[in-house]
Amino acid sequence: MNATDRTSRCLMGIMAVLLSAPMLLAGDGPEPLAQPPLENAIRILDTGKKEAISLVTLIERLDAAEVIFLGETHLDETTHRFQWRMYQELLLATEGKVVLSMEMFERDAQPALDDYVAGRIDEPTFLRRAHPWGNYRTDYRPMIELARARSLPVVAANFPASIRRSMRPGGKEGYEKLSDEQKQWIPRELHPNSDAYWQRFARTIRGHGDFFAFLEDPEARLYSTQCLWDNSMGEACVDALAKHPGSKVLHLNGGFHTLYRQGTAAQVTRRRPETKVVVIDIRPTSELSLVGVDPDWAELAEVADYTVYAEDRARAVQDGTHGVTVSTELEYELFVPKGARDDQPVPLLIWMPREGLRAADAMRYLRLAFGDTVAIVAVDPPFPQRGEDLHLGGEWFFEERFDSDMGLLGQGLRRLLSRVARTQPIDAKRIVLAGEEAAATVIASTMLYSRDSMPVQAFAIRPTRYNKLREGGLPKLDPADPAAPASFFDLVVFTDEVNSYFWDEELADYSTTGLRNERRPLGDAPLIQAEVAIRKALGIDPMSEATPSATPLVYRVDSTLGRFWAELEVRALWNEGTQVELMPASAFDGRDDGADGGAAGVDAHWLALPGEYAIDPPRGIEPSAMGTSKILPTAPGPFGGTTIIVTYPATPTEAREAWTRIEAADPISLRSRFSRMRVAHLDTQPTIHEVLAAIREGGGSNVLLVPAAFCATADEMRALRDAVEGHLDGLNVHWLPGLGGRAYYRHATKSNRDKPTETDDPKESDK
Repeated sequence: MNATDRTSRCLMGIMAVLLSAPMLLAGDGPEPLAQPPLENAIRILDTGKKEAISLVTLIERLDAAEVIFLGETHLDETTHRFQWRMYQELLLATEGKVVLSMEMFERDAQPALDDYVAGRIDEPTFLRRAHPWGNYRTDYRPMIELARARSLPVVAANFPASIRRSMRPGGKEGYEKLSDEQKQWIPRELHPNSDAYWQRFARTIRGHGDFFAFLEDPEARLYSTQCLWDNSMGEACVDALAKHPGSKVLHLNGGFHTLYRQGTAAQVTRRRPETKVVVIDIRPTSELSLVGVDPDWAELAEVADYTVYAEDRARAVQDGTHGVTVSTELEYELFVPKGARDDQPVPLLIWMPREGLRAADAMRYLRLAFGDTVAIVAVDPPFPQRGEDLHLGGEWFFEERFDSDMGLLGQGLRRLLSRVARTQPIDAKRIVLAGEEAAATVIASTMLYSRDSMPVQAFAIRPTRYNKLREGGLPKLDPADPAAPASFFDLVVFTDEVNSYFWDEELADYSTTGLRNERRPLGDAPLIQAEVAIRKALGIDPMSEATPSATPLVYRVDSTLGRFWAELEVRALWNEGTQVELMPASAFDGRDDGADGGAAGVDAHWLALPGEYAIDPPRGIEPSAMGTSKILPTAPGPFGGTTIIVTYPATPTEAREAWTRIEAADPISLRSRFSRMRVAHLDTQPTIHEVLAAIREGGGSNVLLVPAAFCATADEMRALRDAVEGHLDGLNVHWLPGLGGRAYYRHATKSNRDKPTETDDPKESDK
């Protein structure tokens, strides 16, 4: 290729980028939104020739290929950048003769995909009809937009979930009973996957044998979801070759489906033996500099024809959180209002919860507070810590490594903001960073040292563990913008009078760097006070008036978790127009010494479930109010597991019966095929020991133990742990000290929260 050809090819590539996805033009913004050149973020190995090669060389060596499989990790950012670049380069090399085939769309979405690529429908209509994966916008949209810009064919290759559901209970009988209309979207023939493939599958999902009993039955294997996917995608690739003679098929799928040239790749050659198939395995890595140093070429060649190592920089949604990669992954949950679009961007709130809580806890409160008015990021503290109540919370930093932790957290927040701003319809002029307690200290440090790369307004609410801030030097920043209004502050710190002396001096020093700041006294309701300020900064409606109530809301457990769950209740009641006084039971005048609850004759609302302790008259939360699909928690982990609700000996008979009815309906199973619910008792059958034994004997391993309580004390959780000691062999056990973190759902009677929905989490498609 001569210099003129290379220049022309480069210009064509630039035009393809500009046409492909308007959202990517956000790169015109400040440096934090930029990405490294792709060539610096990948390493490509030709496993047959045992050498590292460039992307240009890879494209040249694919000249004879007919079907090219890109085996991906669904969530990795650099992986998707590489795929997009591959698509562009192949289009240039073949003069547009490339068919894009995707696991990420199901076959019955083909009409919607065709209509969108042809320009017959707009994007909201396309998304509604095609049901793309949850990470479509962040990871797959650029390729679809490029295809649309050039009217190129795209194939929806996967087996439809709607047809899988109609096949239940499944198997050959369910497959053969499908209607003629349904059969147009399924493979004409089914071919088995190899024993080696299923052995690899079994190794991948080990510990969840009770979910995959079909592995021992060849016919059940053939009609399993996994095999239906491989057959569907393999046939789709073969059909695309026939429909578009002379074109290459570039197929995207989870790496498992094509590793060792098995699965989907084998389904292609089974149907069309002469097909020239190339398998490319894309592997995210945090050690890109080590790639190519003494690789195991034989193993690599067995797995794929080419291995592409992609720098691990960011990932899309998994288990409800997103992540950008630093030394440790900084996870976050993301909510974006449905009406947000590139031409109608929304404000963004980035929230860092108090230590002892997780992003999921914070997101529940923030959704109650802000509804659908803003995009929300809730960040997880990076250092997990199990509390005395066995709840897995987190810490933001350690005093012993304060400087390094602050540096990593600052880098993580910058990458997080960059990731969200690049991939979501965010109004860059209305971004707020806020957090509580130790997180507020992180925010103060970040704004001091990264103001130039953090175009946000920051609110630090009652900061704690802040003394080491004073040991850090003051950076030289640009002077404050003279055009900014006098009322604008880069950083607002809410503190009580006890801490005012430190912060008055600290913020005075910050002012010398050009960081505009203000200290505000802390009121009786810090979260509500902060929300008022945040709403003003985001430019959204102020808080509505609430109706004061004389009935106190009393929570029994005065811990980080118990207090926060009570705050959730307060915010839920505020949305209903009622403002209540929140107090711990220890401060409640009508309570005795704590032995029996002693609330007789007092008008109060107790946050408790029946059986926790004596309340006279009873004012607790009934189990029947919690038996909908999205209230009960699921066991953590990529394959789910079993949630066990454990009742107390004092739990009334009617409450036990209510839990048993909920167990029979098993609402958790409506959310995930990998999850289920069981009820166990400490004093009657089925006992907790019997339930644990049944799970283990069934091949299960992942368990979440939850007492039937609003929030249990540390002593009660330790007693539960002692009760199951010696019965946990072979089980991976998680603990949650109660149901208060989700109890507020019962206030949301007019929402769709409790309706079971088909999962759009891409993790399920990588099995």
